[in-house]
Amino acid sequence: MLLQTIATATLDARRTVKVLERRTQARDHPILLTVPETHYLKCLILYVT
Repeated sequence: MLLQTIATATLDARRTVKVLERRTQARDHPILLTVPETHYLKCLILYVT
């Protein structure tokens, strides 16, 4: 949903956005493959032109 929201905002603003990096939580907050709720922290490093 985060990427979809950014894509919609990008179109509305008539800008180009490149995803430079995708990050998640630190190692002390593991992501369990069978529990999607554990993938709760997300960070995108974007380049806007």
